Amino acid sequence: MIDDERSVCHSCKVILQGEGYEVEYVTSGTEGIERALREDWDVLLLDLKMPDISGMEVLDRIKTERPEMMVIIITGYATIQTGFSIEAMVKLLSYACAGIPRVRRIPAQRPASPGGRPDPC
Repeated sequence: MIDDERSVCHSCKVILQGEGYEVEYVTSGTEGIERALREDWDVLLLDLKMPDISGMEVLDRIKTERPEMMVIIITGYATIQTGFSIEAMVKLLSYACAGIPRVRRIPAQRPASPGGRPDPC
């Protein structure tokens, strides 16, 4: 977990450990990048707003090096005035869809009408 608020990290750690998960956290985005790239984390809880580096930059740096890492964005901000949260969701979706081939819909052939022409309905 990467979040600059120690109390949020501690609360999440207590809850998740109670469910049987092993939890580590750092309170600096820069340190979080280093640890996430060095250690074998399965899932990352990532705060969007941090004083040393934005969560978006952390997301970009980690996904560039470890595209398979699952990232869950968290934020304590109730509004999306800056569009920051929406930008994060769009970016996460683009990472999630990377490598998935685009599927093109091919219209089904309609059965022919008794007169030999395709049925228009």
